[in-house]
Amino acid sequence: MMRFHNQKFVFGVGTLIAIALSCAILGAAVVVGVLHFAGLGIAQAPGGSAQVDPSQQDSLPSQNGNNNVPLNAPTLTIEEATVNVVNKVGPAVAMITTTEERLVWDFFGIQPSRREIQGLGSGVLFRTVGNTTYILTNSHVVGTATRISAILSDGREFPAKVVGNDPLTDLAVLEINGSNLPLADLGSSGNLRVGQAAIAIGNPLGQQFQNTVTTGVISALGRSLEVDPQQGVILYDMIQTDASINPGNSGGPLLDSQGRVIGINTAIIQEAQGIGFAIPIDTARDIAGQLIEDGRVRRPFIGVTYIPLDPEVRARLEQQYRLSLSADYGLFVYRLVRNSPADQAGMEPGDIIISADGSELRTGQDLSEILARTAIGKRLEMQVVRGNKTVKLTITVGESS
Repeated sequence: MMRFHNQKFVFGVGTLIAIALSCAILGAAVVVGVLHFAGLGIAQAPGGSAQVDPSQQDSLPSQNGNNNVPLNAPTLTIEEATVNVVNKVGPAVAMITTTEERLVWDFFGIQPSRREIQGLGSGVLFRTVGNTTYILTNSHVVGTATRISAILSDGREFPAKVVGNDPLTDLAVLEINGSNLPLADLGSSGNLRVGQAAIAIGNPLGQQFQNTVTTGVISALGRSLEVDPQQGVILYDMIQTDASINPGNSGGPLLDSQGRVIGINTAIIQEAQGIGFAIPIDTARDIAGQLIEDGRVRRPFIGVTYIPLDPEVRARLEQQYRLSLSADYGLFVYRLVRNSPADQAGMEPGDIIISADGSELRTGQDLSEILARTAIGKRLEMQVVRGNKTVKLTITVGESS
C-alpha cells in the first residue's frame, strides 16, 4: 500500500523478507521493504576507484562532442574525477516540478473542492531531435500531473510535455522545446562492477538544494524491488548504491567516473541508511526509445500467475494445500487468465513450468528475460510438470494490454 509521509513516497509493504509472491509474468527473489520513492509531493503509481575505465563504451554516440576519453588518459583522483563529472553533466540535470489537481473533501465528507498539489523530482536531458529535447525521469515523478516544468541549473525554465509514461519500469520521458541544450551521455550498465565509483546529481528537497552532488560506490548489482505488490510492480536488475539519494532526487542520473549515465535514481529503503537504488541505463534506454517511438511499451504476455518454487516453498505448498509436487524448482502456476496464450495452449493451474525456449526456469526473472527476447506473435516452447508427467506446450506469445 502506498502512503504519503512528510512529502515523501512511502510504500508500506512490510519488513525485509527473502521470498515474495510473484504475479503475472513478473517474479524473482525480491527485496521487499518500506521504500521511499525519492521524489517530493504528488505521485500516482505506480561510488571506489576514480580511474578512467576504458572498458565502458557508450552504445549511443555523444551529441555534445565531449564523450571520447583517450585510452591513455591520466589517472584522476576521486576529487578531480567528481569535479569533472559535475562540470560536464550538471547543466544537463533538470529539476522537474509538477502540479496535480486533486479533489479534496471537507471534514464531514460532504463538500468537495479542488486543490493543487505540488511535486518535485529530477530528470536528465539526453537527446535532441530538431527543436525538441527529451528528458528521462521516473514515472512516479510525473504521475498524473496536469502541469510540468523543467528548470535547468542556469535558471532557464521550460514547460514540459509527457511523451510516454511506463509505471511498470517507473520510467517516463518528457519533451521540451529547445535546441543547443546541454545533454548527458548515456553509458552502459552491462559491465558495471561492485565497488566502482558512483555519483548522483539531483534536486533534493526543492530549489534551495538544486543540483546537489553526492558520491559513493556501486554497492551491489541485480537487485529486485517489489514496489507495488497489489499491481505486481517489481523493478528488476536494480543498481544498489550508497551515494545519497534523497527526496527530490528521483529521476536524476547516477553517473560513472567519466560522467556517463549508468542509472536513473529511483528509491531508497526507508529503515536503512545508504541503501539507494537506480534503474540500469540499459533498461532506461530501451524503454525511453519505445516511449519516444510509440508513446508506450509493448510487452509480451502469456497470462500466467505463478510462485517461484524451491524446496522450502514446495514443502509449504504441499502442507498448506495438501498437494504432492514432483519438482523442486520451476514456476508453480496457480492462476491463468482466461483465453490467454497459456490457457489456449493447454496450461493448467497446478502445472510447474520447468523450462522455456530450452532454458531451465528457476526464478520469475528467468522467464521474464526469455519473454523479453521473444517477439510478440512468436511461438514459445515450454515444458511443465503435471502430476508425475512432463508435458510439452507451445505458446503463441501475445501482447499485454
